[in-house]
Parts: sequence; C-alpha cells; structure tokens
Amino acid sequence: MDNKPLKGIRVVELSTFMAMPQCGRILSMLGADVIKIEPVTPEFFREGGRALDPDIPCTEEENPVYLNVNAGKRMIAVDLKNPKGRDLLYRLLESSAAFISNMKQSTLTKLGADYETLHDKFPSLVYGHIDAYGMKGPEASRLSFDSQAYLARGGFMLDLNEPGSRPNEQVVGCGDSAVGLSISGAVLAALIRRAKTGEGGYVNSSLLNAAIWVGGMQGILTQYGLEFPRSRFDPPACALSTTYECKDGNWVCFVVSADTVGDWRQLCRALKREDLADDPRFDTREKQKINATEAVKVISPLIKELTYEELRVELSRTNLAYERPRHMREVLEDPQAVANEYFIRKKYPSGKEVSFATPAFVMEGLPKENLDRPIHHGAHTEEILLELGYSRDEIEELGKGNVICLYEGVEKGR
Repeated sequence: MDNKPLKGIRVVELSTFMAMPQCGRILSMLGADVIKIEPVTPEFFREGGRALDPDIPCTEEENPVYLNVNAGKRMIAVDLKNPKGRDLLYRLLESSAAFISNMKQSTLTKLGADYETLHDKFPSLVYGHIDAYGMKGPEASRLSFDSQAYLARGGFMLDLNEPGSRPNEQVVGCGDSAVGLSISGAVLAALIRRAKTGEGGYVNSSLLNAAIWVGGMQGILTQYGLEFPRSRFDPPACALSTTYECKDGNWVCFVVSADTVGDWRQLCRALKREDLADDPRFDTREKQKINATEAVKVISPLIKELTYEELRVELSRTNLAYERPRHMREVLEDPQAVANEYFIRKKYPSGKEVSFATPAFVMEGLPKENLDRPIHHGAHTEEILLELGYSRDEIEELGKGNVICLYEGVEKGR
C-alpha cells in the first residue's frame, strides 16, 4: 500500500545546483509528484561532478552528483523565455500545490515566475524560494554558493579550526543540504495551511539564514565572552571539551555534561589515575575552567599511551560521551549507519556501486527512495504534456520550435 503523505500533491521545481533541489528530493521521497523544469539546453549542474573532480562521471548512464539532489523527480525541458513555454508553465501550475525555486529574483521576474505574478494567477499556490543572503538588504541580489554564504559568511570557516590555520572549507554542499532541509519544513507547513484555508503564500530561506541557525549556539557563547577560534589546548569549560590524540594516531572527542567535576573524576579513573580525580587544581567547576589548559596538558600524554581501542574499553565502563573522529570513507561503511539504512546503494551499468545518503529523518511506513527513475534531460517532457492535455501534434510542434526538448532515449515516463 502506498501511504506516502504527499501522494497526490504536485510540486513544480525551477532550480539548479544543490540547495532547492535537495528540498525537491525530500518532497519527492514523501510522495509528491515533483516536476523539475530545465532549460532546453541542459542545466550546468549536470556537469557539476566534473567541476568537483574531473574523474567523476557525468553521463546519462552514471551521474551520481546530479542524481544525489534530483532523485525521484520527473524531468521536463522547457524554454520559459518563449511565450509558449511560459503558457506551458502556467498550465502546469493550474494542477500544482507548490512552486519551488532558487533562481535569482531578477531571473524569475523575466520568466514571469516571480511570486507576485504567480500569486496573482494562482492564489492557492505555495511559493518556496531560497537565496544566498536573504530577501532584504544591500546584498539581497548577490550571487553566492554555500562555500561563501554559508561556510565563510556564517562563521564556520574561521571559528571551527585551530587559531592561525587556514580557513576550514568543510564538506562540499553542507550548507545546501542544511537550507534544503530547512525550506522543506517551511513548504510542508505552508501546504498544511493551504489544506486548512485554501490559501497559498510565500516561504523563504537563505544560506546565510541556515548558517546562523546551525551556528546559533556558537553565537550565544560568543556574546558571553567566549572567543573563537580556540586551540584544543584551550577548551572553554574544562579538559573534556576538546579532542586528544591516541597512541595509534586515532583521536578521541569528548563532550562534557553539566557535571564537569564528575566527568573529570570518571576520566581520571578510566585512565588509572585516581590521584588526579580530586586534584585541588581541578576539583571545582571554577578551577576546571581557570586551569583547563593545564588539565589538557596533564591528560594528553596519558591518552597518548593508549590506542583508541584500549581507551574505548576503559571509557565503556563510564557514562562519558566520547567518539572517534572518522574519515568519510569510514562513514560510508559505518555499521551503525548501515543498520539504520542511512545510505541507499545503487549499482551502475559500469559496475560501480555508489552509496547515497538518505534525507535526515525516518517516518514509519514510508517506503525507501527509488533511485531508478530516469533523470535524463527532458526524460518526462512528453509524458507530462500528454497529462496536461496537449495533443501529440502540439507536442511535435513545440519540439520543432525548440519550446521543449524531448528525450530521444529508450526510457520515457516512469
């Protein structure tokens, strides 16, 4: 039984790159019929993998970077600059509940797809939009990507690394994923309101907005005098607010609870140094903060004498929160992630098997995502136009006039 919560809801997506496409992928997984509109010339991001690494395939048979943010959608290629293409868009929106985009406002206005135009024509339409720096202010129209508007402008590049080191570039697309998840919630809330009142409306998020939200706790701490970046030898609260290197080159990351004194004593006992548990330098919360650097210097050589596995055995007897920092290649095979089905594996005709991360939530009874629907340029153009009532002769004429692009491969439809 198909019990996806958004079954029967159509969403039109006019977007590129990663941010809003992540939202479209989530809505599709929840059952929405997400129709992505591309220009008649394939969008640049179909070659996005090669921009990251020239060896990543970007073919119709194997394009993992593009599939990662466009899985589950139906693909239609339309020239919205052409009046006939614009009429096609409006005809499509007549049967749609939402329109989502991350195009620049000036571009949307030229295409007749700005909020004011669409709200006037379709007052019950939910309109979701993502930009880089927000709707207002002197930089509202500025072009930017997640590495600039999220990581750099949002405080992550400079504050989450060792002082004096180069900016921390972090994960490709992490800001896109964060804002995509955020706008998904806003669109879903707007759809609920629409179901109750019949009214559509505008919802917006930005990469900078998402960065400030994700880094909100860092912002609060900064306002109370904590300066960032901080060395791992200078933790803000106590010696359990930092990372340590083990004998085998692995690291261990601790996070302190509210009981900093109790945590300190547990760590000392796990390291077989009961004499340090009640050391007068570290026996109160205030002393632990004042002497945090000294405590780190005391603990560091003790942990360096143990491999991570040896340390893990001792820590497992405590209720301390700890973890070993890992490389992404390890995360892909993490037994805990595998057990919870946080990845979907897809095998390509080339023989390459790729793990795709699933959206960051689980819903009881929701079937797994289908990564096999074709995402070729214009793959579903003919199918969708037939659904809208276009005749085959009309479709042929639109194709000849380059108003639409029809996929010429074997796969058409679902």
